[in-house]
Amino acid sequence: MRRQRRRALSTSSRSRVRCGGAAPVSITHRTLERTNGQTPGAEETFSPDALLRPTFQAREGRLFILGKMAEALAGPREEMSRYAPRIHTLRVKPDQIREIIGPGGKTIRGITAQTGVAIEVEDDGTVHIASPDGIAVQKAIDIIKGLTTEPEVGEFYMGVVKRIAEFGAFVEILPGTDGLVHISELDEKRVRTVTDICKEGDEMLVKVIGIDRATGKIRLSRREAIGKSPEVVHNFRAVAS
Repeated sequence: MRRQRRRALSTSSRSRVRCGGAAPVSITHRTLERTNGQTPGAEETFSPDALLRPTFQAREGRLFILGKMAEALAGPREEMSRYAPRIHTLRVKPDQIREIIGPGGKTIRGITAQTGVAIEVEDDGTVHIASPDGIAVQKAIDIIKGLTTEPEVGEFYMGVVKRIAEFGAFVEILPGTDGLVHISELDEKRVRTVTDICKEGDEMLVKVIGIDRATGKIRLSRREAIGKSPEVVHNFRAVAS
């Protein structure tokens, strides 16, 4: 009976609280009992400063912490630290997975041994490359791109002369992919013999000027690359060799 009476007093009886010169604010006696232990029917007067002080203190504390954070790091870094762990994901065609794996896993083991990264290849062609070394991750990416990238007409490649013939030079522009630079495409002026321009093992900047999709033969031109400063020169062969 006593418990029911107290519940009725707590829920029905109210006391007015004056906040300085502001209009009285009505709160329950239960709230008063929790805050200052006053009995029902008591009337308390609160200063506005007492109510607002915690809010201002919290704001000052928050601004202080943000200021210390700004002193340590004014803004986001343009690049992650080279020592920050990272995982890079790229996609290749499913039929190119064998190029990354190699016979008996030889190629992928060679990439991991050369770069120190961990590589996971999924059946749909998704490749995950993980390492705490950003330079090693980028090197592994370049090697994989060199193994899976297909030459495109109009692109420039830094290749290596693999074989000399009377009618031109065969230049490897991607691992296992080469094209023919016809003798007429070796220089802007007339060339008498191919060896006047290059020999086996020479590096050569070339432009892909044609691809026969039926036969896969690639036509290259050194002449169209002379004096040019292309924004992008693909050099995947160097990192994959």
